[in-house]
Amino acid sequence: MRKVHQVGIGRAKVLGTVLAVALLAGACGDDDDSSSDTVPIAARLDVAGASDTASQIVAEIYSQALENSGLRVGRKAAMSRTDALADLGANTLQVYPDFLHSLLTELASADGGTVPSGQETTDVQIATVNEILDDTISVGDPSPADNGQIIACSATAVDEHEPLTTLTELFDKAAEVTLGGPADFETAAPWGLAGFAADDVEFEEYVPLEDDAIGAAISDGSIDCAVLPGLSSTIVEEALIVLGDESTLAPEDVLVPLVATPALTPDVTALLSQVDTLLTTEVLRALVVKVEVGGEAVEQVAKNFIASQASSSS
Repeated sequence: MRKVHQVGIGRAKVLGTVLAVALLAGACGDDDDSSSDTVPIAARLDVAGASDTASQIVAEIYSQALENSGLRVGRKAAMSRTDALADLGANTLQVYPDFLHSLLTELASADGGTVPSGQETTDVQIATVNEILDDTISVGDPSPADNGQIIACSATAVDEHEPLTTLTELFDKAAEVTLGGPADFETAAPWGLAGFAADDVEFEEYVPLEDDAIGAAISDGSIDCAVLPGLSSTIVEEALIVLGDESTLAPEDVLVPLVATPALTPDVTALLSQVDTLLTTEVLRALVVKVEVGGEAVEQVAKNFIASQASSSS
């Protein structure tokens, strides 16, 4: 079983300083200057992400951070999780950002099963994923960035049904609220309408919607609240209020780097861990907005993010 690599507090602080210096130097640095401190692991580290915006941003942040630390990096085209796992196992891909609960769901499905209950928290998910993956693939330290499903409501709905800041308060008023979200949420349990119904929670109406239709439904008042991914740009575009999940009903789906085990040296481990620590849900969601709403290029968004972190650490 491959254990998750943890970085000690002292190591993380040192890496923060090293990362800041490397990133401030940027493309002006000479690879030869850092070669004496770099453990040779491969001619090049190849990085890829999935096709979604958040994954593309994180893959580019990883790439630029690794490059600025003196490593050679190759960028591969967006690929599916299935292809990435195959390439990581063969060490033809070295780094791939993923989301833990989504990964666990696909791995369990590939084995002909489903994710068992009690897999809502990150620590439990990591242990389960490690039991499934073989030793050719390592799971890096989890980031605070969480793309798990949330329920968020319009400001109008929150004002109308005040107080409305938590899921418990939403459930108390469910009979007066129209909820929208993915079609499969209707039959899902325990996190889903089927699970809620077991506790006598029934919404006034549930409107099945694709993610890209939620913003319009909120804007025209067709729905009061929506089920959507935590990194959705719609949350910012529509100024939605994310309801607190005080009982951790929704499974966490945090960002983790998947790394080909031969490439996971202490330096690479620490660097990826340091980057992931900086990527909170709010920070990564804001970067997604810059791309999806602001029309900025992924490469520039990643570069600006790294520069801002480097300057704040200097």
